[in-house]
Amino acid sequence: MGQITTGVGLISGLPIADIIDQLMAIEARPKQLVQKQNAILTSQQTAYQEINAKLLALKLSAASLANATTFKATAATSSNESVLTATSSSGAVPGNYFFTVHRLVAAQQVITSGFADTTSTAVGATTLTFERGEARLDANTLLSDLNGGEGLKRGKIRITDRSGASAVVDLSTAVTVSDVIDAINSTLGISVTASVSGDALILTDNTGLTASNLIVADVGVTGTATSLGLAGSVAADTLTGAQINRVGQNTLLASLNDRNGVQIQQSVANFRITTAGGGSYDIDLTGAATLGDVIDAINTTTGGEVTASIGDDGVSLKLIDTTGGGAGFTVTALNGSSAAADLGILGSDADGDGQIAGGRIVAAMNSKLLKHLNGGAGVATPGTIAITNRSGVATQVDLSAATSVSDVIDLINASGAGVTASLNRAGNGILLTDATGGSGDLVISDVSGT
Repeated sequence: MGQITTGVGLISGLPIADIIDQLMAIEARPKQLVQKQNAILTSQQTAYQEINAKLLALKLSAASLANATTFKATAATSSNESVLTATSSSGAVPGNYFFTVHRLVAAQQVITSGFADTTSTAVGATTLTFERGEARLDANTLLSDLNGGEGLKRGKIRITDRSGASAVVDLSTAVTVSDVIDAINSTLGISVTASVSGDALILTDNTGLTASNLIVADVGVTGTATSLGLAGSVAADTLTGAQINRVGQNTLLASLNDRNGVQIQQSVANFRITTAGGGSYDIDLTGAATLGDVIDAINTTTGGEVTASIGDDGVSLKLIDTTGGGAGFTVTALNGSSAAADLGILGSDADGDGQIAGGRIVAAMNSKLLKHLNGGAGVATPGTIAITNRSGVATQVDLSAATSVSDVIDLINASGAGVTASLNRAGNGILLTDATGGSGDLVISDVSGT
């Protein structure tokens, strides 16, 4: 059985199927117009949504302009990310900062001998301090700690010895005082030796000649020689620099006391100042980071009845009782804080002059404070020792002015006792060497009462 389909009228001969398709297309025309209109509306809706999103983002961005932190936002970039990276906070001061990278850090691991248990056996201290260097009696004073926390202006200096020979010493990469000394002592073309003398540097001419002064000068406008306290010219074999090892408003508390810092109890008063006039003021050092912060806290809290400042020696603090002074002017610790002791001001106005002259809070350059020896117990107020050399000559050496290990060594060497004092090879003790050539015993003893 077959089926025949045709789109042409059997009688009329017209293309009926085409006519029907065209009629259907005409009928669908309104539908297509609606679909096209829908597409246009959808496109407009999408565009309006995009505009709305951008306006919302603009509104949020504009709203942030009312926030003061928006204008304080900073970003930091490093010219060499492999050596130094940096991030900044809203308090950063915009500008270009240059850092001299002397050496990169190295990983180190220290393991204790262990404890009986890990949860209940007390260590025996509230603060643990770890120091590299096998507890040496010397140190590498950082240049950044010098000049009241202002540091050193790194650059080049020119040294002329007494023969007239001159050489330029590049200190642009120096980080410590020892770096400065090593750089000068290894410079060819001049015969000069650099060393430390208390809180200053000292240069010694070794030529034995007098054709020229011993001269140290800045090269260019760096000011390096000046910031080292060495800029000058002397008609002598020794040039003693100005004091550069001193504290100031910008000195970090963390750099004090052989870098043990100042132990501050947060959110409570650390010490009480009582004036001779009867005033009592509790000093809160919460958030203090520099000596300037400490000085401001004292001066503000006491309302001027007590004024704090850097001591006349440049390495301590000084308190003055403006109410008249005398008996009763004291500083006492509060809340278990050692801040007053660490700042060297714990105690009273013993002589009644209205001042409390604080103790030394930084050691002499490249040295350690005597008060931190013997496991932190320190050395009792140094007195007088007797040195009997091998030739039988006894010499008394007064050490009462010594505050650093280097002071003890210098006083012994300057005593004329016929012995030379230095650090031992391990750097953890003092070595005395008899230079008299005698055959008796070398004897060091306390003088009675000290």
